[in-house]
Amino acid sequence: MNNKHLARKKILFIWIVIAFSASLGMCFLGSIVDIASDFGVSLSVAGQVVSIYSLSFALLGPVLVKKFGRYDYYRTIMYSLLLLLAINLVTRYATTIGVLFGIRIISAAIVSFIITKCFGYVTEHATKETLSKYLGILYTSFAAANTFLIPLYSYLSTRYGWLSIPTILLISFALLAATLHFFIKLESKNKTASSISDTPHDKTDNSSKLSKKQDNAPRPWYTDSYNIKLLATTFLVLGSNMILMGYITPYFLRLGASENMISLVLFLFGLGGIIGSYTSSKISNLFSEQKSLQIILLVYSCFFLLIYFIENIYVLAAMIFIWSASQWSSGPLIQKMLVQNANNHREGEILLNINMSFINFGISFGVMVGGMVINYNLDIIPLVSMLVASIAFFIQSFIAERRS
Repeated sequence: MNNKHLARKKILFIWIVIAFSASLGMCFLGSIVDIASDFGVSLSVAGQVVSIYSLSFALLGPVLVKKFGRYDYYRTIMYSLLLLLAINLVTRYATTIGVLFGIRIISAAIVSFIITKCFGYVTEHATKETLSKYLGILYTSFAAANTFLIPLYSYLSTRYGWLSIPTILLISFALLAATLHFFIKLESKNKTASSISDTPHDKTDNSSKLSKKQDNAPRPWYTDSYNIKLLATTFLVLGSNMILMGYITPYFLRLGASENMISLVLFLFGLGGIIGSYTSSKISNLFSEQKSLQIILLVYSCFFLLIYFIENIYVLAAMIFIWSASQWSSGPLIQKMLVQNANNHREGEILLNINMSFINFGISFGVMVGGMVINYNLDIIPLVSMLVASIAFFIQSFIAERRS
């Protein structure tokens, strides 16, 4: 078996791990009514199984990465898979909505951690030439989860009850853990965890050299405006996306779209996400990452204006597909830029996790703003989304080029 085949096998395994892990966030989206009925709570309370997950993902993931990120990839990913297996087993026997909320909080933290380690493995082992390609491939797993796994969970919930969802997830994580144990070797470039350096320089006993090194020491990631602007871009892009997508159903219903048409729109949105994530590396090959991101954000922002003026539902569905592709293509580029700007690999992993936290903060922000907008005027949702997206483009226009 050649090395090229091994690399593809690892990428495929990591892709599947991310897809199933990411699907946990929205896995109960089509089961809110059943959950409310089984636990004897209102629909609004049952709906918190989704929102509490997003908030926990954003807040707790960075804590786990900082605490356990230094350990090797095999152990961290294997233990995370086993914990997710156990969590889905416990979910089947949850007796109160409070227990289910607790399970969702724990699972969100673990998913945030395991996704970060998966991306961290790829960024550590990819070459400069293949990094964009691999990040783009892995990013398609999020869109694939939304396009295929979430509808599958909704179907299973409707046909067999909502408890079928943790059952299928339990089986999936068990198979992934077995695959990792018997067939996949996720080695670290460093032989031991203790050899992972948190600084880009070697220690020295010479006091003058130490003083000079401290004077020239790289700044922490949170003091670098480059990182802050990229994270703000992530927040604003996802926020602008969810202002519209969070309320895409009533937006299309006002144009006379059927439920089947709305399902097609959601499918096209997910398909656009897969294509956009994969093609982001192709765009960055034509221009620098910075210029590519600016072009993508400009196209993304302008499409909101087209969506606002178009009223033909079929043309609008095509616009949603292209708009989705442009939005999703920004993700891998931002990740690559953050990793390349990190002082070391550990900081790169932390930045990847922080970026995912900002994704979830952006989603929550978008849903909140969209809810306020539809109470005022549903028709202007695309314009409000364009305003938020334009701020992201404006921010990126003032980021100087950085070397790889």
